[in-house]
Amino acid sequence: MTATVAATPALAVETAHAVEDVRRRDVQGLRALAVMFVVAFHAGLALPGGFTGVDVFFVISGFVITGTLVRELERDRTVSLRRFYARRVRRLLPALATLLVVVGLLGPLLAPIAAVRMSALTGIFASLFGANGYLAAVGTGYFDTETDLDPLLHTWTLGLEEQFYVLFPVILLLAWRRRARRGALVAIGCACAGSFVLSAATLGSVVGGGWSARLAFYGAPSRAWEFAAGALVALAAPAARRLPLVAGTVLATVGLVLVGFGGLALDENALSARLLLLPVLGTCLALVAGGRGGNAVSQLLGTRPLVWIGDLSYSWYLWHWPLIVFAAALLPGASTVRVAAVAALLPAYLSYRFVETPIRRGSRFRGRAVVAIAAVCIGAGIAISGLELGARQVLAHTSAVAAWDLRTQTHLDHARGCHRPPAASARPGPCTWLVPGARGTIVLVGDSQAGMLSEPVVEAGRAAGLNVEIGTLHNCPFAAIHLTSPFRSDRECSSFNRRALAAILRLRPSLVVTAARSDMYVEDARQLLRPSPGADYARTPAEKVRLYEAGLRTTLGRLSAEGIPVLVVHPIPKLDFSESGHGECAIVRILAGGCVEQVERAAADRRLARARALEERVAATIPSISTLDFEDLLCGPRSCQSRHGSLYVYSDASHVSVAGARRLRARMQAAVLARARRS
Repeated sequence: MTATVAATPALAVETAHAVEDVRRRDVQGLRALAVMFVVAFHAGLALPGGFTGVDVFFVISGFVITGTLVRELERDRTVSLRRFYARRVRRLLPALATLLVVVGLLGPLLAPIAAVRMSALTGIFASLFGANGYLAAVGTGYFDTETDLDPLLHTWTLGLEEQFYVLFPVILLLAWRRRARRGALVAIGCACAGSFVLSAATLGSVVGGGWSARLAFYGAPSRAWEFAAGALVALAAPAARRLPLVAGTVLATVGLVLVGFGGLALDENALSARLLLLPVLGTCLALVAGGRGGNAVSQLLGTRPLVWIGDLSYSWYLWHWPLIVFAAALLPGASTVRVAAVAALLPAYLSYRFVETPIRRGSRFRGRAVVAIAAVCIGAGIAISGLELGARQVLAHTSAVAAWDLRTQTHLDHARGCHRPPAASARPGPCTWLVPGARGTIVLVGDSQAGMLSEPVVEAGRAAGLNVEIGTLHNCPFAAIHLTSPFRSDRECSSFNRRALAAILRLRPSLVVTAARSDMYVEDARQLLRPSPGADYARTPAEKVRLYEAGLRTTLGRLSAEGIPVLVVHPIPKLDFSESGHGECAIVRILAGGCVEQVERAAADRRLARARALEERVAATIPSISTLDFEDLLCGPRSCQSRHGSLYVYSDASHVSVAGARRLRARMQAAVLARARRS
């Protein structure tokens, strides 16, 4: 389930009161296209840039809200902020609160177990209009797996819109009082330009992005330019209405092409403000052309099916993502997710028909009733989300859930922050494990496959009377190769390996233990290998095997020449997660004994064959290099499974859990005793 960007499609749809009774059917059609982009993206359909639907929605929100406020300014020469905020409350909060209550009640059983706490906290912040701030502070990017499991991830856009609604009417009113429409154009134009510059400078890639990228993605200051772009179109509406029909048709066509290009061609891995400018500009052009009216594109957007979807877009948006997440956690599979995305139209319609519309249009919901509605909606969302947190704690005491929670326990290298080269000095640090009267040192180095061996290596060192020093970096094998991947840059990995090798040569340990997901580096097309920074990348697994083997031979040969023995641990079998999506299951499945991932042993061996063979060749031709394999401890004769009895031995598809690692200690201890030299 690809993460995906959620939007608030109908946030800008106004009530049927006189001040807001100017509804353009083509705008509803644009909103329909945008929500279909978002839903298709989340459902895993072939729409790589579907997340740009959110940017289309932001432009529409700025356009519709500004149009409503400008009509009021022209009629009354002022804006009633009290009425404006009351309309926002009636329009947004009841539907959101309904969703939060349902997700809060169902989440403890149906949500992915790893995301229940995040979901509850997101619900609390969403009730307070701050989900975007919470998700930015969590420390993961929008497209990361951790947030991808959160059934309320999509509420970040509501936080953005609500923050926009708080400030924008005040800014518009102040600018209008100085120089009317022209003053508003200047003020909002400057704000738009400033926000765009901020976004262009900080957004970068949100995949694994740092704090600045997350803040740029989730933050109102760097997203305001999209709302402001729509506002500028609304302010320029009188000029747009004077466009010739032909010009309107051309603009609408170009606009629709740019919006479509955003959905079909943009890539989440290369997200930037400059690229997002394309669908934003396309939406603006379509809105300008629709103001002229009469052109064929605007008439197409105003057809009844698109208008119907546009009317439901806020509701469909609210419900589609939680249903997708629940479906993936209960019955993993692409078809299930797609059915859930479409099925979300049913609760969307019910919410629209029986919650949104009656409260938005009902004459009883005025004055003090609006305050009561706000209090009830906010309080209900917070209360139910708090109960969800409590329910998760209660379920944690069941044996099935307690066993599952153990699989997420972090390994020693991660717990102590050992993601840096081994220390070369005699002064112990947090990644040094000392034993009394030590007769030498073991160094554990490599990627996360080495990190997961922290427990058995430390225990083996203790049994052998050897200190242990750990230095690991995920997605960085300890070999003289230049590797670029979605998870690690060549510069980072090369620097780590140079410093690690220099430290080990200075330390002269009794034994070096190294492990890497070598099968991934030679089999996975996303892992790019080359012999030097300026050389061409290897294209085929056979070419990558030759490069990887040469790099491993170079690094281990340096250690062998200094008389330092090395133990190379083969990668463990990788499980097939096709039966469980991300490997994160609904608690109800765990309670029922499900969520056991596995792979046929023959299939696992085929995947590992090239990597094992190259490691064996290196060990066979370099003195003092040996290999170690744990497959038979993790697999039966026919298959490898994530759970042995009640114990989860795998933490995910590629790594053993802490409990699983401890099952390897006897063999690791025997290997250390046999191969480590002693001072």
